[in-house]
Amino acid sequence: MRRTWLRQPSAVGRAVTIPLTGVAFYLLHRWGGIASIPLWQLYLILGFAGLASVLAERRWPAHCTRRQLHARVAIDIAATTAVIYAIGWGPTLAIGYVFVVANEFRKHGSRVWHPALVWTVIGIGLGEAAIALDIAPTIIHEPQVHGLALLSVLGTVFIMRLLGETTALKEQAEAGVRSSEERFRSLVQNASDAICVAEADGRVVTLTAPIEHVTGNPPEAYVGKIGFDFIHPDDMAVAIQLNADALAQPGKVFRGELRAVHRDGGWRWVEISIMNLLEDPAVKGIVANFHDLTERKQFEEKLAFDAYHDHLTGLSNRNAFHEALTRALARGRRHGRPNAVLFLDLDRFKLINDSLGHEVGDHLLIEVAERLRTCLRPEDVVSRFGGDEFAVLLEDIAGNDDAIQVADRIIELLRQPLPVASREIFLTTSIGIAVVRGGDSDPGELLREADQAMYRAKAAGGCRWELFDEKVAPRMVERLELETELWRAVERGELLLHFQ
Repeated sequence: MRRTWLRQPSAVGRAVTIPLTGVAFYLLHRWGGIASIPLWQLYLILGFAGLASVLAERRWPAHCTRRQLHARVAIDIAATTAVIYAIGWGPTLAIGYVFVVANEFRKHGSRVWHPALVWTVIGIGLGEAAIALDIAPTIIHEPQVHGLALLSVLGTVFIMRLLGETTALKEQAEAGVRSSEERFRSLVQNASDAICVAEADGRVVTLTAPIEHVTGNPPEAYVGKIGFDFIHPDDMAVAIQLNADALAQPGKVFRGELRAVHRDGGWRWVEISIMNLLEDPAVKGIVANFHDLTERKQFEEKLAFDAYHDHLTGLSNRNAFHEALTRALARGRRHGRPNAVLFLDLDRFKLINDSLGHEVGDHLLIEVAERLRTCLRPEDVVSRFGGDEFAVLLEDIAGNDDAIQVADRIIELLRQPLPVASREIFLTTSIGIAVVRGGDSDPGELLREADQAMYRAKAAGGCRWELFDEKVAPRMVERLELETELWRAVERGELLLHFQ
């Protein structure tokens, strides 16, 4: 099994450098360019130096402690010192220290410069001591060799410090970039909005994790696919237009609302902000921001529903009925077809509500609403006006008989026992009918006519319907006016009671 360190660049470089150095030594020795030392001794020193460096690298890898780093650098410097002083060139090859240290800088960064400086000075000092003691040969006479060694130390110190400071600045810059990237990545990945980068044709290149909160699918489900494929068909035109606008005007933001398919098969509303950054070398794509609008849309829909519906029964309310009646009357005028309004008031509801409680009363109203729905056509409108009052709009009928048939059907259906709160309740209703046959009609006036007819039905004992009669209406108005005058007379003390 091959060892992994043999596949490292430094090991490969050393495997090439040592044989080349051996060839260079052979040639220099043959031409007299090095000290008179047996060639086999040079090869032995070179071999030991290379082996020591390899063992040090294997023993103390790149991520080592400060003490281990000192040991590794010391062995590399010692090996270099042994070689350059063995051939007699000594301080003239101090540049060799720089090469060795540069390699350590590449592996360990700026923290290597201090131990490298210390051991380089020690290495040159020991080499000069060996020359002074006639242990090591030299091709430069004393004392010039020692002066050259001093200059080499100064130059090497300067170069190593420069390398250290430069490397430290580079590391700081790289750390800053990494920190910014990590901070940006953290902000993007933890943001509530999803960010997408796509090609000009809509093919997704990258997508952030928040998309899973929007659509239920991870980013990997979209990468490499066309984003338009996940848009609701009814919103495809919006998506295509946004993309076309962005392509036509780079750098400008375009916004729109559309629906994206969810993992569960449903649709989620999103606000999309899109910008063309194809020319930006750092992006090279169309950038889209997706903000989930589903909850807001649902809230808006609920507000719209509540504005036109009764919250208890789910029927349309007075406002919605008035608008529907206005539209129906307009159509009736154009086509000359009758419309009818049925105004319902439940008989004895207040008694039931007060005696059995409001909860029972609410359940009763819900059951009445359900039965009313079954009595009508899909195009008819039934609304709750409040309390126990309901109204029905019958559009495009033949005449009075159609309205009367519906009223009879409602009365008969509501007379059936209503199961509420583990008991059966018998309920009746009084219905007033007002029919209009084209011409100019006011919705409010039509409702008042149906209301008057309903009071006539209730006055007649309830559980019946009454058709609005123009002849009877003035008498009802006179009755209301009489009641009003009597109340005022009581307030002014104008009535005198006599007992007989």
